[in-house]
Amino acid sequence: MRTTKLCTLNLTQTSPTAFVQPYGTQEAAAFGGGEGVAEGDQLRGVVRWFNHPRRRSDGVMLPDIQGVITTDDGTAIVFSMKGRVVWSETPDGPVGDQLMRVTFEADDPRYRWLCDAFCVFEGRVVPPSPQTQGRPQRIGDAFVYLCVNELP
Repeated sequence: MRTTKLCTLNLTQTSPTAFVQPYGTQEAAAFGGGEGVAEGDQLRGVVRWFNHPRRRSDGVMLPDIQGVITTDDGTAIVFSMKGRVVWSETPDGPVGDQLMRVTFEADDPRYRWLCDAFCVFEGRVVPPSPQTQGRPQRIGDAFVYLCVNELP
C-alpha cells in the first residue's frame, strides 16, 4: 500500500466543548464543533464539523467526527473520522498525536470516487489553556492521505 496526500485541513474549534465525567473516573464524553478549510489538488473547500469523542480511562481520546466539506464548486461532501488521540508530555506541555481513518460520501459524479476511497488522517493537537477556554481555538494543520492498494 502507498499513500498520497489528498488535502491539508486547517481546523478551528469554534464552539465550546461540553466535557462530562459521569462515572467518577477518567472516562468521559464530550461534544464540540468547528470549521476550517480543506486545501488540496483534488479536494478543496470550506469544512464544518462536529466531534462526539469519548475519553478512555487511560486518557486516550477516541474522536468521532462527522462533517461536511463544501467544495469551491459548491458540492457537499460528507465525511466521517474515527481514531485515536494519544497524549504525551513535551517541554511545552501535553500534545496529542491524532491518527484517524476517514471516509467520504458524495453524489456529484466529479467526487463520487471518494465514496470508495479509504483515507487516513494525521494531526497534532494541544489542549486548550485556561486563557483560551471557551474561545475559538485553532487546532492546526492536519493531513489527509488517500490509501492506494498495491497488492498484485
